[in-house]
Amino acid sequence: MTTERGFFNRHPWWGACLFFALLVGVGLVLVYTVGERPHYRNSTWQLFTERPVQGAAPTDSAWANDPVHVQVLVRVQSAAGAPILGVEAALARLGDTETAVFGISGAPGGHVQLPVPARFDEDLFAGRLGTTLFLPSGPQEQQIVPPDKGEWIVHYELEGRSSVAYRILEADGSAFGSDARAFPHAVVAMPDPRARGLPVVQGTVNIGGCETAKPFGLTVFAADGRAKSVTVTPADPATLQLLLPALAECCEGSAVDIEGQPVRLGFMGTIPLEAGASSSTQQLRNADGKFALVAPSGRYRIEVVTEGGHTRSGVLQGAQHGIKLQLLPTGTIIGRVADVKSGSIVALFDPEAAQQKPLAQAIVFPDGQFQLPGVPAGTWDFELRRPNFAHVRLAGLVVAPGAACADPRLQNIR
Repeated sequence: MTTERGFFNRHPWWGACLFFALLVGVGLVLVYTVGERPHYRNSTWQLFTERPVQGAAPTDSAWANDPVHVQVLVRVQSAAGAPILGVEAALARLGDTETAVFGISGAPGGHVQLPVPARFDEDLFAGRLGTTLFLPSGPQEQQIVPPDKGEWIVHYELEGRSSVAYRILEADGSAFGSDARAFPHAVVAMPDPRARGLPVVQGTVNIGGCETAKPFGLTVFAADGRAKSVTVTPADPATLQLLLPALAECCEGSAVDIEGQPVRLGFMGTIPLEAGASSSTQQLRNADGKFALVAPSGRYRIEVVTEGGHTRSGVLQGAQHGIKLQLLPTGTIIGRVADVKSGSIVALFDPEAAQQKPLAQAIVFPDGQFQLPGVPAGTWDFELRRPNFAHVRLAGLVVAPGAACADPRLQNIR
């Protein structure tokens, strides 16, 4: 009896071809699903941020749905080729203040990998992205990321610079928590607003790009909103003890923006309402919008200023806790001077402040028009100053959030 063989037994090459076609089809489906396009040289990879000491970290929540297909490699080395660790690098569009991603140079080789989110793909391939280093002496000029050449590598050679590790301790000798951040900056300046800072890990921070024996400023922000600035040099002892104020002596709380989100960048301070009291100011750099300032003697207000708004607290006295502040849009004061003189200016004052210093000033145009933009909501005193004339003061100007002051006294001031 003869057994009839199957089709693939009689035609084995057809079976091989069908199997190969099935593999190709599965591969094409995977390529389409993953989103890998022919012009990408680097394979798709997942962004992890469990190790904040090294590598890149997202700057906003958009990363959750923003795929990464390409990464830019930044090398930070000395003139002799030695790696320089602890230098913060940022990737952004040329001439733009929006940072796409940032990272910190680490081992081996002083490298930092900056993943490019998909929304910046077109800029990358057109040569419109650049990297910036934030060094203790100040930010470096933006360096263009070479357009599509198969790989994206930016090399920095920092002559006469090295890395320094500091142990950061609280006043009681305990190490700072790992959620604190340190910002190196020039002695006469404040931390660059674009920088995200260096992590303090188990009480230690690595600072790269330090010039030999040249002092620089170091500002440390604790997780509870307290901050401290000191001046150090690479030759200083490796342990720095920062005397931060005790929370019991502070006015502490949190600030949110107009949309109710934590204020992550801005300036804040106390405004004393009693003569002889000292004020205090600091940057607001906490991810949760937290702040903590030493409370001045007597009555005072707290002021928060950002690009997107402004707010002031009510009148406070002594240490206060759990303060909640929300930014409001600023308003405008517009008016006209009837008898304008060359060199005339207008100024704005806080009627409650102990020290009567102008909060804002503007020049009066030859046609008598003037404008004071960005005025915080509230009640203010206005003053017109003309050479060889007595000052004209208008008290009680009310500015509503996001509106122009409608006080009729501002028209045809004499």
